[in-house]
Amino acid sequence: MTKRRRSQDRISDLPEESVNGISNFPEESVNGISNLPEESVNEISNLPEESVNGISNLPEESVNGISNLPEESVNEISNLPEESVNRISNSQVDGISNLPVKGISNSPVNRVSNSPLDRISNLPTDIIREIQSYLPWKVGAKFNILSKIWRRIWASHPRIILDEMDFGADYSKYRVSDKAKRVAFLSYLIKLLESRKRPSEYDCDIDKFFLRMTTLEDSPPPKNLVKKWICFALEKNVKLLSLALKTIYPNHYYLHGIAFCSTTLVDLTISDCHITNCSFKLPALKFLFLFVVCIEDHHFKDLIAACPRIEKLRVLDTQKLNTIVVSNPQLKSFGVHLPSCDGKIRIESPNLHSLEFISFIVDFCELEITSTITVRELTLRKAYHKETVMHFMKKFPLLQKLKIDDCTILSEAESNPLPTVRNLTLRRAYHEQTLLNFIGKFPLLEKLEIDDCSILSEAEINPMPTVQHLTLRNVSQVNTAWAVFLEKFPLLEKLLIDDCDMVSECENDPLPTVRNLTLRNVREKYTTWTDFIDKFTLLEKLIIADCKLQMLHLSQPNLASLVLMDCIVEDEVRINSSKLKSLEFKGRLTKIKGIEDLKELEFVKVYLDPVRLSKCWYRWFRDILKSCARSKHLSVICNSKKVIINPKYVTHILPVTNMEHLELEIISRHGTFEEVTDELISILPDLKTLSLTLGYTTKFFQFSRADNVLSAKEVPNPNLIRF
Repeated sequence: MTKRRRSQDRISDLPEESVNGISNFPEESVNGISNLPEESVNEISNLPEESVNGISNLPEESVNGISNLPEESVNEISNLPEESVNRISNSQVDGISNLPVKGISNSPVNRVSNSPLDRISNLPTDIIREIQSYLPWKVGAKFNILSKIWRRIWASHPRIILDEMDFGADYSKYRVSDKAKRVAFLSYLIKLLESRKRPSEYDCDIDKFFLRMTTLEDSPPPKNLVKKWICFALEKNVKLLSLALKTIYPNHYYLHGIAFCSTTLVDLTISDCHITNCSFKLPALKFLFLFVVCIEDHHFKDLIAACPRIEKLRVLDTQKLNTIVVSNPQLKSFGVHLPSCDGKIRIESPNLHSLEFISFIVDFCELEITSTITVRELTLRKAYHKETVMHFMKKFPLLQKLKIDDCTILSEAESNPLPTVRNLTLRRAYHEQTLLNFIGKFPLLEKLEIDDCSILSEAEINPMPTVQHLTLRNVSQVNTAWAVFLEKFPLLEKLLIDDCDMVSECENDPLPTVRNLTLRNVREKYTTWTDFIDKFTLLEKLIIADCKLQMLHLSQPNLASLVLMDCIVEDEVRINSSKLKSLEFKGRLTKIKGIEDLKELEFVKVYLDPVRLSKCWYRWFRDILKSCARSKHLSVICNSKKVIINPKYVTHILPVTNMEHLELEIISRHGTFEEVTDELISILPDLKTLSLTLGYTTKFFQFSRADNVLSAKEVPNPNLIRF
């Protein structure tokens, strides 16, 4: 056998499990693929489907050298005969980089290119673009090796994300060690722009353009390049444009002499720039965000005048801007942080709905809002000034939603009741008694959120019968029980307690109105969870996440949905709620009893992520499957097939009967569909339908028994099977 023949045979005998992991290539190997000569990779798209379906599982030791293949060796790969390529998934590979350099050519490529199984390249352009749009920019670039058509479509992708942080440079601060990374990023920008400007049959408009980089203050090439990219995006009818540009010096990056003229631009974000001598004409712009920009009053006036349809405007941490006048009729939302001490803000828009002020002091800035009766939402961040808070609370008579952050001055704020407010959020309010008194000023409150506050439960608070939704985050409550505070909300329906200490030493009446309860990262002290949860007698939905429990017994008659996520249960979980329909579980081995008696259970979702596989773990998993066998919809999600397949060291495995329908998702594809279905047959002898997802591929199977042998048959149409 000649050396040439041996080289071809080695490629033709690759097994599917050896070619299933291109997503796991090391970056240094993948980066080299993009540097292959075009004539060497133009025909990748013409491989038949069975030859490329498993490209994602190549072992690392077999592919580390792909980027280092000699050019004369790589150039001939595309010329393999069809019979060799078609068998590429049937044998072992011992290092693609070690293939002989000579003798892999002389077979016509066109015979493979006409294969009817080349479905990757034959997908419609719109579908390929849709697939690419869901991929991160760096991941999508690596998919160029799939097909020359995919590569050409990607070269005209409607989303362009250019971020120096993808090259390892730190945008938040300048470091000399990042210089080489920024040079590489700059070189990439130049080459990509040249590529994008070439004529292409797949050319299209740009939906999103994002550029984030740091440049030298007086370096012409980067500045000219930035301007070229912006102009290119505007010429391509960009819809969303985001610019974050810094210099290594304290000064802003000068965005100078650019014509921002576009009839398609809808969303514009500019940060860390000095905007000067730019012209604007943006008739379709709806969202404008200026962050840490330097802009003078007359330039800002020209910018706002050029956006007649603007609906949302945010101006934060600007320099040289002292006067903001906005009269655009469609403006609905306005947010501002104006560091100037002698500023002026005038909003004349008649449809203003939402306002946000950060570190705002009315004594230092003149404020005039002509349409106060249309404002429904108000947010005050870093509200340290008493007169400012009182001024805003009195100014908007029909306010419905109020959010106050860093509100340390609530104890001094005096105002009349605000009956129109339905939604109130308070963050970082540390004066307990006045906090409760302040809440009492909203007699018709429906939704209340308290975050990072202290509540002295012995303080008097009047009942609030209108509150239906209550959220408590990072709240420390001392000297009394939670139920004492909760009893002040007699019509409460939804309660969320997050990152709080529970102290319960006294008995209280039940809370029958609560239907939805969420406990997240709650630290239990002097009581059991069962005692606390039992107070919610008519509970319908319960979520417990990131908590440590001694035990949990549930007997609420109306409980229909239960979620246990990443909890540690020392003893057991017992479910005696006969109407439970939905169960979701993720966490360590936990004894869950009573599931087999739930006749109305329909939906079960189990996340499997064991620290290590053992006989004890597999028996627990088998018991879970057996308990949920009667559910109509069972979904199991795990990281590897090793979690679901029988461990070889586990002997005397008993099958799980009466399970007919299963959804199984294995996140990391380390096996084949045939392997998984064969193993499931031995575990689940009564299985009838299966939805199996390996990685990003989902297939549907029907199971039938012939001659007492159970076998699986793939069903192309999922509507043919029931879940």
